[in-house]
Amino acid sequence: MNTPPFKKSPLGRGIEALIPRARENTGLSHIDITDIHPNPRQPRTDFDEGAMAALTESIKKRGVLHPLVAYRSADGGCILISGERRLRASGLAGVRTVPVLIVEEPSENNKLELALIENTQRDDLKPLELARAYSALIAEFGYTHEAVASIAGKARSTVTNILRLLELDPRVAAALEKKEIDQGHARVFLTLPKEHIGELLAAIITKNLSVRATEALAKSLAAPKKPRAALSADEKALERELEQYSSLRVSLRRKGSGGVIEFHYSNIDELDTLINKIRVR
Repeated sequence: MNTPPFKKSPLGRGIEALIPRARENTGLSHIDITDIHPNPRQPRTDFDEGAMAALTESIKKRGVLHPLVAYRSADGGCILISGERRLRASGLAGVRTVPVLIVEEPSENNKLELALIENTQRDDLKPLELARAYSALIAEFGYTHEAVASIAGKARSTVTNILRLLELDPRVAAALEKKEIDQGHARVFLTLPKEHIGELLAAIITKNLSVRATEALAKSLAAPKKPRAALSADEKALERELEQYSSLRVSLRRKGSGGVIEFHYSNIDELDTLINKIRVR
């Protein structure tokens, strides 16, 4: 049986260059989903529930329109090369057999390349999943940044920047995984002193800061702080009185012949309470 041609991929070598040509015992078959096992080189670890639900409904109505791609395993089953979302959704839809294009077993590095290309073409991978896949190609198979860029269809600098995400503090990495911040925010943390990470991360999430605002705050946090002039006994007493009145932390700072009063609030409700107190007065 002739293997259907693959469309030309815009990403580097393309999928058709990585899958071995069909020979004996290969071609299109309908296989029970219990005999199909996930690709051990699948870089994606998280499958969006909403997208999976939509795909499941589509398969219930129309079936699996595009074959999965797999190779035969020693136990007679199949190992996926691409199509894990369709396999999972088929199980959820109650479909027992799916169309599978059986090909020869690729080399280990080609298994990872294929999974990477398939996910990249669909924008399915989260930034850290992508970074781990790039890192595996480099660390395990000796790829250069240029070679990874060619496979992924990206600029070399983009690959390098994505790989740097693996250097993130675990707190920042977790926020990126949960989509509480995006890549632009995450890159700011790569040059931020560790002692400021918690404060900046909390500010981004609670105040919904843009990347530009995040960069400005990071710069402010990392800037050397001028020593605060010692307050007199009277100034300290007034500072405590303001804190009791406002229920907020207050800082008095001398500036020339005058000074500055700072009220530190953590949310809009605290600010609103302070303003109402001032209005009443």
